[in-house]
Amino acid sequence: MSRRTPAPAAAKAPVAAAENAAPAAAPSDAQSGPSVAQTPPADAQSAAEAASAVPSAATAQRGDRIEVRVLSAFDEHVPNDVIAIDTTDLSALTDMVDADPAAVEYAKSLKA
Repeated sequence: MSRRTPAPAAAKAPVAAAENAAPAAAPSDAQSGPSVAQTPPADAQSAAEAASAVPSAATAQRGDRIEVRVLSAFDEHVPNDVIAIDTTDLSALTDMVDADPAAVEYAKSLKA
């Protein structure tokens, strides 16, 4: 008759760790509530609303002008200046100006 010796504790550790691990979420659990991707934060919603208020270069016609806040100096403009530009030029200046109406109002309040 052979006598078995118990396995060392180190050999049992991976099994014990696997048994104590949290179970994976079932597919029905993952779809029970809205995810972060489905519900944008309020800031993203307001940014989307502001963007829709700004005419896009695709729909704008030459001669349409929009007030923008200057973000970085260019030509004779310095940051926080409020200037009017053609809406067709807006896409070329996206890194230098902000067309969000709230940003324009903020820049105007700084000059007052």
